[in-house]
Amino acid sequence: MRLWLALGVSLVLAGCGGDGGGGGNGSAGSAPAAAGAVTGVAATGAPIVGVVTLQDSSAQPQILTSTTASDGSYSINAPALTPPYVLRVTFSDAAGSRALYSLSTSNGTANITPLTTVALSEAAAGADLDRFFSNNRSADVQAAAAKMMGSVTALQKALDPLMQRFGVAGNVLTTPFTADHTGIDAMMDAIAVSLTSGTVTIVNKASGAMLFSAPANNLSAGSFVAANMPPAPAAAAASAGSALYTSKCAGCHGALANTGLSGSATVAAIQSAIASNLGGMRALSGIALTDIQAISDAILGVGATPASPPVTPMPPAPAGQTDGATLYAANCAGCHGALTGSSKAGATVVRIQNAISGNVGGMGRLSSLSAADIQTIATALTAATPAPTPAPTPAPTPDGAALYGANCAGCHGTLASSSKQGITIARLQGAISSNVGSMGTLSRLSVTEIQAIVTALTPTTPTPTPTPAADGAALYGLHCASCHGSLATSAKAGATASRIQAAISGNVGNMGSLSTLSSTQVTAIANSLASAAPSATCGSCHGIPPATGRHSKHGSRSCATCHGPGYSATSVSLATHNNGVKNVADTIGWSAASRSCSNSCHGRESW
Repeated sequence: MRLWLALGVSLVLAGCGGDGGGGGNGSAGSAPAAAGAVTGVAATGAPIVGVVTLQDSSAQPQILTSTTASDGSYSINAPALTPPYVLRVTFSDAAGSRALYSLSTSNGTANITPLTTVALSEAAAGADLDRFFSNNRSADVQAAAAKMMGSVTALQKALDPLMQRFGVAGNVLTTPFTADHTGIDAMMDAIAVSLTSGTVTIVNKASGAMLFSAPANNLSAGSFVAANMPPAPAAAAASAGSALYTSKCAGCHGALANTGLSGSATVAAIQSAIASNLGGMRALSGIALTDIQAISDAILGVGATPASPPVTPMPPAPAGQTDGATLYAANCAGCHGALTGSSKAGATVVRIQNAISGNVGGMGRLSSLSAADIQTIATALTAATPAPTPAPTPAPTPDGAALYGANCAGCHGTLASSSKQGITIARLQGAISSNVGSMGTLSRLSVTEIQAIVTALTPTTPTPTPTPAADGAALYGLHCASCHGSLATSAKAGATASRIQAAISGNVGNMGSLSTLSSTQVTAIANSLASAAPSATCGSCHGIPPATGRHSKHGSRSCATCHGPGYSATSVSLATHNNGVKNVADTIGWSAASRSCSNSCHGRESW
């Protein structure tokens, strides 16, 4: 999630050209360079093997190049060139093609490191250093040279707690050093420096935690997080020795804090124990001397007073001894613990015998035990109840937002406005595995922590607001009441949704203007009209027969005679009435097409 210094490689071979310094075989620790030479060390912690290019400040810039030695040192003779000089080292490593920069105000020492690159960036007012070097304008170089030492001072002041921790003294630009993982070199081993988008970022390489961040053109305005500093070199070495002890020694000698070897485990003693196969220690014969030294330092650092009696190899058991518990205590407990809590509870005769025959863990020393003794030990182990394993404490759920802030926000912005919103775990893990943008530094994150970051970056979908139910009465009042009267006395009481929709579709009474109503709204209006329909009867709205129409011949007939079931002096069928259609039963000879009726009552009549 950080774009590390990876500026394009573009070697400029012009001007005087050639190597003025003997192919770069100088060394920071060698004799002083010849007068007129620019020397130094190019390193990122590890020495840089690459090409150093020097440009002077003459009107027509002169250029010299040199190749660094295996220790990162270089030397370029420039007696006839005009200082100040801008320096660039180009090289390739696991991150790809890269370039670092420096500036020398005169002949002498000018180191080229990530720190000198940051200092030059501020001295050049935050300029893109690749362009600054390529453009090579004399006035710009002179201006940067005037500010360079002030920028170095500002950087060292900002990083003072870190420099003190690693015992760094002198000037990071002009003080000679050797890329041997001590002093300033050890400090650069422990940090990663990036310069991108006008921002300087320095992180703890081991933890990925932010150490320092500042605008490239104002280092004094930066912030330093002392809590995220890497351990001092001595502490790191002690940690390494402790880890080696745990992996190679604790199985037989117990935890480092309680080992009985304190005060006696010198390098010579450990080497002697390995050579004589004491307790099966020949298994460690391939260990490096530096690892033995680290283990010794870790053990001796515990203190001269042992926390428990020294653990020494047990002598072979006397032949014929048959007490399984006693045999176990004499031959096995030193490595495998008390019988009641033994790590070998349930071991069979065959398993024990194979371990002795194969000298597993130095058990070949028990070859004098008889078959009966081994059987007795196996019987005792079968009866032993292993100590219960304590229930593990549930790991706390990682805080995805906090993890994002510590590891991702520096490049991708705050969580709320992150450019990586919606990223999947597969995509994030792939970027880390492929070291995209140097994200390989996040390989220390667990799968659970990566999942927590992805979860924090997953946009939350707001719960949709339920669509309120359509208010039929309100809709009627808004769209219908002006023509049909209030809902309570509406002339359209009982109108169905299909009837209303047909009227809208046919633009009956200009109802086409209501085509914007949804089917849900039309249904709501129909429901409100159904609830408003009065308990109508024949005669509640007109006389029987009505005052209009040709009903004089029907005075003696019931309503149902002509209009069908559901009609009487006390009832009206809402399904066939008040719908704008003259509904007459066809059983009496009525023809709607010719508007005529023929039956035995009056012969044939037309209307």
